[in-house]
Amino acid sequence: MTGDARWTALFDRLALFLTILGFLLREWTSGSMAGPGLNLFIHLLFWVSLTLWFAGRATTAGGAWRFTGFEFAFLAFAAFSLLSVLRASFKLAALDHALAFLSLALFFVLCTHVLGRKTLLSMLLATVFAVSLYAVVQRVVLFPMIQPAAKSASVEMAWRIQTNLVFARFIGPNQLAGFLALLLPVVAGSMKDSRDFRLRGAILAMGLLALAFTGSKGGWAALGCGAATMAALAATRSRGRTIAVSIGGGAAAVAVGLLLWSPLLSALEKSHSVHVRAVYWRATGRIVASAPMLGVGLDNWQEHYFHAKSDVQQETTKTHNDYLQILSETGVFGLLALGAILGLGLRKGLRREAVADPDLAPPPPLFISAVVGILIVLGLFASGDFVESGLILVVGTAWLGCWHLLRRLGTTSDSTWTRMGAVSGLVALMVHMTAEFQLYEFGIAFALVAVLALLAMLGGPATEVRLPRSVCLAATGILLALCVPLLMFVAPRAMAADTELEQARLALSQLESGRSANPTMLISDAIRVTESAQAHNPLNPEAYQLFSRAKFHEWDLLQKAGARDAKTLETSEAVVLQALENALAVRPMSAPLHYEKSQMHRVFRRAHLKSIKDPELSRAKAAEHLRLAVDHQRRATELYPTFSRNAYRLARLLELSRDPEAEKYYREALRLDKLAGEEFENLDRLKLDPLARARALRAIGKPFEAHDLLVAHFKKAIEGLKPEDARMRLERVVKAAEEDLEEGMAPVLKDVVDAIMRDLK
Repeated sequence: MTGDARWTALFDRLALFLTILGFLLREWTSGSMAGPGLNLFIHLLFWVSLTLWFAGRATTAGGAWRFTGFEFAFLAFAAFSLLSVLRASFKLAALDHALAFLSLALFFVLCTHVLGRKTLLSMLLATVFAVSLYAVVQRVVLFPMIQPAAKSASVEMAWRIQTNLVFARFIGPNQLAGFLALLLPVVAGSMKDSRDFRLRGAILAMGLLALAFTGSKGGWAALGCGAATMAALAATRSRGRTIAVSIGGGAAAVAVGLLLWSPLLSALEKSHSVHVRAVYWRATGRIVASAPMLGVGLDNWQEHYFHAKSDVQQETTKTHNDYLQILSETGVFGLLALGAILGLGLRKGLRREAVADPDLAPPPPLFISAVVGILIVLGLFASGDFVESGLILVVGTAWLGCWHLLRRLGTTSDSTWTRMGAVSGLVALMVHMTAEFQLYEFGIAFALVAVLALLAMLGGPATEVRLPRSVCLAATGILLALCVPLLMFVAPRAMAADTELEQARLALSQLESGRSANPTMLISDAIRVTESAQAHNPLNPEAYQLFSRAKFHEWDLLQKAGARDAKTLETSEAVVLQALENALAVRPMSAPLHYEKSQMHRVFRRAHLKSIKDPELSRAKAAEHLRLAVDHQRRATELYPTFSRNAYRLARLLELSRDPEAEKYYREALRLDKLAGEEFENLDRLKLDPLARARALRAIGKPFEAHDLLVAHFKKAIEGLKPEDARMRLERVVKAAEEDLEEGMAPVLKDVVDAIMRDLK
């Protein structure tokens, strides 16, 4: 081997290492709510891998590019994704997803140029086994361990815990179901080709068991469509393929037409899952109409949904339909690019006959073992407890053991059934994408691209284009110019910000729980790490929001300690408000941020009203805080007009301002509260609390209903207690309602408490 060849082999090995590492890391962190920093780091692994591949060809006389036809579609989709960042109001979310979709395009190229079909197939099968095993362990071991938490959780969270629906490492059961619907047909096709009914049969059985544990009807429906596709392809291996494809395409077109232009969707709304999705989809129609060609920016649907939705009480951050999500966020052109990618995959897989592309040499077993070993070690270092460490060891070892067994069994030269399984899985996922979000779950998106790459390699030989050394050198230089700054400066800072924000959340959680023996230290720690997070990632609004919360606790501590210097308190107030203004600068359409800033103004108003120093100046400052509180609450209500608590808070502030419009918003708050109670779930987060509901009832002239409501609420709070304990609890409840007491509710609550205590005696 010449010196140049050695360099090429070394670069190729490094590219292979990083590609496998990136794919497995993406699958493990899928649904883990990884921060922008970790996401960027994983994306860059694929960028560096492609850089190394080009560098390997630049050391010799050039190389061959295997052109499959997918490249232009992926490039167009990535381009429209990046363009959408300019349209987004929440830039960080759009940029995070745009870089992810660009990395998907690079991953496709790496699958065809670095991994090869046999290595890619074995990785997919081992991943199905490991993910399914994790799901089964979750159902059998983990869920019974957390069942006691359901007793102390909110009604809604208790319902989620008690359902026992597995989701493995994904964000939810439906996403795991989509992942399995995509890959189980591939397992079945591979089993048929290899005649390996034991190992691959065990993988298939484990996957079906995991799918059953998800409880996803949509997942089974999607897998059924995939199975029907595979049966139709098997029946038309010799002839009739065109007719079968035409019938399938026609059936899909009719189904879409019925949903769009017939009363079918309204009839199906009796199902709760269809009911909530209909709310999301109708709101999406309004969002699409506002920006049909270029969209509102990737992952910015959530910024527009709350303003566009009807008054049906349903919240979400995703459309639960990938096609509508892409259409609303990247416009018509982005949807066409996605359609081209999926259409090419179908075209490759639906061919009656195809000669597989020549395969690449598989990596040595120790090489794969080293990659997985590194991942296990990294996972153990990052794990939070003994249970998670044990799971990492079990799942990592299971993946590695499954991969080694697949390698020992070998593969056959025939791949007809594998190709039919891959296109059937693609059909299944495309069906599931109509009712769930899959592309926005990065682990599923990368699995989808892997299946598309498998179809590209099985659907016929690629066209080789000879790349001169100069082109490879130029590509290496361009990719290095992009990767080096991002990898050395941007990614480490963004990852540091992720870590710092996690530390801040933990510190503030401990502080607000009231169990900390040293609140001053926790406040100092939270301020320190959030200031650092702002410097490391100035695009993340959470850094400013958590900093504001930490500074507010500092202000509260100073006030309770009786700070003598009024300027110190005013400076602290200004910092709290400016931090929230900074958060709004990077996420201007966030109703919760406007709500939070309004609340801060209201708290500061109350503090100034209680001040005994310079009463006239204090009243003037209180009046200004009230004015600003109204302004921000109006904005919050404009951005999310169908949230009862927004309407109630605006009514309270207008009432304090002596504005007669307050009654209108009290009535609206009660109406929305009633709608939340009519939903199938117990949506506590969307309802008014009893005290707020009682005040609203009194404000619209229904004092007796308010009195009865409070009596019922307080009686429930003291149920089963002795009279003395009951009185103490009622006193605590009244004290907790201090904000309402100063605004005229004191006599009402006192009457209610007295009435209850008389009944107890």
